[in-house]
Amino acid sequence: ELDPTPTTKKRKIKELPPGLAELNKDNFRDKITGRVESNNKEDGEIKVAFEAKLVDGITVDLTKLMLDQLCKLCGNIGVNYVNKCTKFQCRKTLWILAQYQLKVEHDGSNTLKIFCDKTTNNIVWITNILFSSNFVDTFLSLNNSKSRLDHELGGPP
Repeated sequence: ELDPTPTTKKRKIKELPPGLAELNKDNFRDKITGRVESNNKEDGEIKVAFEAKLVDGITVDLTKLMLDQLCKLCGNIGVNYVNKCTKFQCRKTLWILAQYQLKVEHDGSNTLKIFCDKTTNNIVWITNILFSSNFVDTFLSLNNSKSRLDHELGGPP
């Protein structure tokens, strides 16, 4: 008789090479080098992470890593949501993050924090305008229903 439950082997997930396992969001940007590559799914040539230069002159070619290893590396560095990415997209994400961190370090400011501050300031500014004496009556009657006379006169309800 045949066994009704087929036996399937689970693919063994490879661990990261020893030097890459120590990389984190604070030290990886200095160790990543990039190169321009083209991908058939993206237009033009794009710069992506190519290799990691580790201690003692050891270099690890990121193109030779498996997708699981690249996702693990991205997770260690702080890049989430790469589970559905390709190897090329993971390497592209690593390069973009490294360049962003270098820019933040060079400029001495965090552009994301500035953007959040500007957004908060805009919300406060709009709220102040809506509740100012010039706009509060119109704002409060915004969703009121209009009668026929209101439509004919063209004024607010």
